[in-house]
Amino acid sequence: WLSPVSRTFQGRDIMAPVAARLSLGIDPAALGPAQHELVMLEWTEARVSDSKIEGAVQSIDSFGNLITDISADSLAKVPRDENTAIFCDEHETRGIFGTYGDQPPMTFVAVIGSSGKLELAIVGESAADMLGIAVGTPVTIQW
Repeated sequence: WLSPVSRTFQGRDIMAPVAARLSLGIDPAALGPAQHELVMLEWTEARVSDSKIEGAVQSIDSFGNLITDISADSLAKVPRDENTAIFCDEHETRGIFGTYGDQPPMTFVAVIGSSGKLELAIVGESAADMLGIAVGTPVTIQW
C-alpha cells in the first residue's frame, strides 16, 4: 500500500485518488504489496539569491500542473508583475498570478498553489504533456 512518502507514480501526484478509493472501502491490498521498510528520499530545496531563485519541478499533479520545490516563503519579496521571468526548460512565462483563471485558456502561467509551492501550468491543459516537462527539470525565476 502507499504511504505519504510515496505520493507520486511516474512523476504524477497520486495521493488524492488513492485516498478517495480507500475512503470508499477499497481493500488496501488491491493497491499493491505492503512495504516493509522505509526509503529515504532526496528532497530538493530551491536556492535563493538577491534577484534569482533556482529550483526544480518536484512533482506533477493529476491535472498536469508542474509543482516546484520553490516555496511561497521564498517568493515573498519577488515582484509579481511582468518584470519577473520564470523559465522551465526552454519555456518562459512572466509574472506570478493569484489563480489559474487570471489568464486565458492555453496560457503558460505561474501561480502559488494550494501546496504553498510555485506551480507552472497551462490554463485548461496539461503543462506536463504539452511542454514535455518531467520531474527534475530545472526552474529559474529572475527579476
